Amino acid sequence: MASPFATTLTALAALAVVLGLVWLASRAARWGGLAPRQTGPRRLVVQDAIALDARRRLTLVRCDDHSVLLLTGGAQDLVVGWVNQQWSVVSGQSSGVQQADVPRPDVQRPDVQRSDVEPGA
Repeated sequence: MASPFATTLTALAALAVVLGLVWLASRAARWGGLAPRQTGPRRLVVQDAIALDARRRLTLVRCDDHSVLLLTGGAQDLVVGWVNQQWSVVSGQSSGVQQADVPRPDVQRPDVQRSDVEPGA
């Protein structure tokens, strides 16, 4: 019969081997490109997404200091416009601020020049 010390030592050795194999598998996955690498802060962030219906979504995506509004899920994806003004949206929470007090983002359509748009339209 084995002593309790030998049994504990065998269990600890088996645990060390299993943890070493898990560590090696994670390193191999990163080297092979199966696991994402975190090299720093993310440059591309989905700030907000709203489901318009069963198929279409309106998504606000930010890359560095630029934000773009995308309409996805239809026959083709569409760039609605670039958001120039810095603003933050907290989904599902009301701030108690009147609608007139909330700054509106300046959305610029990529296919329409500002000189083509009539004032007040």
